[in-house]
Amino acid sequence: MKTKFRSYLPIWFIVMVPPTILLLFGYNFIFCSFALIFALISIKDEDAFDKYTKCIGRLWGISFLLDLIGLALLIVPEFFSKIKFINDNLVYPLEHNPYTKVLSFIYMILVFAILYFIGYKLIKKFIIKRIRKKEDIERRKTIVMTLFIIPYLFFVPTTMFEKTSKSSLEDFKGTLLQKNSDIVNLVKFLNVSEYITTYHLDITVQPYTLKFNVKDLDTNAYLYFEQDASIIFNLISNVNEVVFTLDDKDYVYKINDINKIFKDIKSKSLNDISSYYKDSKYKDYIYYGFINDYTVFDTSEYCLEEKQLLFKDDNYNYYFKCTDLSKIMLYSKDEEYTLKDALDKKVITKEDVLNSNLTIIKEEISESTSK
Repeated sequence: MKTKFRSYLPIWFIVMVPPTILLLFGYNFIFCSFALIFALISIKDEDAFDKYTKCIGRLWGISFLLDLIGLALLIVPEFFSKIKFINDNLVYPLEHNPYTKVLSFIYMILVFAILYFIGYKLIKKFIIKRIRKKEDIERRKTIVMTLFIIPYLFFVPTTMFEKTSKSSLEDFKGTLLQKNSDIVNLVKFLNVSEYITTYHLDITVQPYTLKFNVKDLDTNAYLYFEQDASIIFNLISNVNEVVFTLDDKDYVYKINDINKIFKDIKSKSLNDISSYYKDSKYKDYIYYGFINDYTVFDTSEYCLEEKQLLFKDDNYNYYFKCTDLSKIMLYSKDEEYTLKDALDKKVITKEDVLNSNLTIIKEEISESTSK
């Protein structure tokens, strides 16, 4: 089960503080008792205590059945979370605050209606038949009893409880992915926090992964992603992979890749990470990560409309667009090259470029073009 399932109440309470499962038992028992006592008093049953003892177990069992059905209904959309529209408008809001999106709000109403219908039928069949005196009992008694045992905790936004006393990134040092409330609040400190639409944790198998969906970030995205991945690896003890998805493209960062930059990211301070990116090149140019051991920057000052041929093979031409090919620069401690020079001098290969973060247009060579 993915950690994000734990966002639902009362599962959130049980995961965060396991002993609260006892409170859940007590919560259900108290409300079932209220519902049953209400019905017995309303019909002025002389054998109220006897019928209470005979029925309370059944009603308590029905309340737990409704808990399980409610959780199952809330988890169903999770299996379609790879569909971006469903993830953004249904899954993520259900995990945190279902009242922020129209679709999730409608879904919650539907869940409530299903739970009410099932609860009403079960109470009518297994409880009401045991406590009524003659022909029937008023319908409103059944309605009230049902309303008493609906699992309302599932309808409470978990964001109401995801508070933190942590006031800076340093406070999150040593955080574990399993501690969902800390992850929620850590995300708020990231460079791309305002662009994150959804995120989820995958701790089913290693490598443990933290995934983000991002939108509307159109400037120097790779720089912000690499910085935030470095911060996450530094602060979260058991994450091995961070993935940012922007415009249907995945930017994947593994801890070993970040360690190549910082040697041992866990041993660094947040100030070390910040200082690394204070070089003026990161501020003045567009950063594209690494090709081999060289940092790559687009130093173009304006967007060129025409495509520029980088290289070709037997079947395809490979172009750059909206950049000056001569302005793609590769830097190391002691050397610098233009991308074209680096290819010509075999400092890097075509495969290195194609596997990099540079945006390259690949076009099939037509017969007319080849001639």
